[in-house]
Amino acid sequence: MERDKLIVHCRTLQATNNFLEMRRLLEEYFLEDPERETSKNAEFCFLNAFCIDGLAVNRELAEGYYRLATLVEPKNPEYMAYLVCFLITLGRIKEAKLEWEKYMSLSDKKRSVFMILHTKVMTLLLHRAQLDWAREIFETVPEEIKKEKTFLSLKNMLYALLAAQREMCVFPINIHCDDWWKGPHLAPKMKYDREYYSWYAGQICRIEGNTAYLIAGTNGDLLDFMKFEVCSYQIARPYFNDHAVDFKFEDLIEGMFMEIVFYGTNESLCSIHVHSDVPFVDPDLPKMDLDPVRYLRANSDRSLN
Repeated sequence: MERDKLIVHCRTLQATNNFLEMRRLLEEYFLEDPERETSKNAEFCFLNAFCIDGLAVNRELAEGYYRLATLVEPKNPEYMAYLVCFLITLGRIKEAKLEWEKYMSLSDKKRSVFMILHTKVMTLLLHRAQLDWAREIFETVPEEIKKEKTFLSLKNMLYALLAAQREMCVFPINIHCDDWWKGPHLAPKMKYDREYYSWYAGQICRIEGNTAYLIAGTNGDLLDFMKFEVCSYQIARPYFNDHAVDFKFEDLIEGMFMEIVFYGTNESLCSIHVHSDVPFVDPDLPKMDLDPVRYLRANSDRSLN
């Protein structure tokens, strides 16, 4: 197979993570002519690295090929994204940060750099809950590019995880962080012939007998959605059943989110709405093409054998 056709075919196989076939074709290509020099072609270096890394069979060889690819084309954001993610996957965070900083010092910071490098690295960091670095990376993205759907989704996941880490997660993931305090989201603005007076967003921490215990948030800042008052909140079964819309206390489950809205200082003027617990899948959130725990799986498989 001609070189250019082989590269195109391997890129197609890459899209479906067909690592074995990629490896077979690349090995076959070089067996046909051992004089072919792979180290001078960045694409061959990268494709070799990708399939070896995907198979998790030889981390030293995979790293060598990734580094060769970035050496031949030091400004290629895709090659650097995979090298940084490879190092993160192996827990070599300090080295990953050094490679990141070295690349960014050379980069022309075109849109493609942020859409390839930043999205791929952020996605992996969010999966690993390494939120501080993920947030640092996000803050380097230009404001105009932050408005892209991909980055809006990454931002939402980042701040949802940060809220959970700080024990202040009071909104479900399907409500974007930029919109948290633009609510209430389920309750009407007017009820009992008056506008709402105050509202709480909450998540059920536990249910004991006839009482649901929540962590709740209120008085959120529209300009800084992470600024809001956090408090403990209790709802008794009778009060919930009297004020909840289309929901009964016995159907509550720990982890559910709800809104508690008051239409005056009188607590009887209340409306409680429970968010659907149907799993939310964000179509704009980037997917990881390589299994983030592939080396752990490979080590486990070898130990079982």
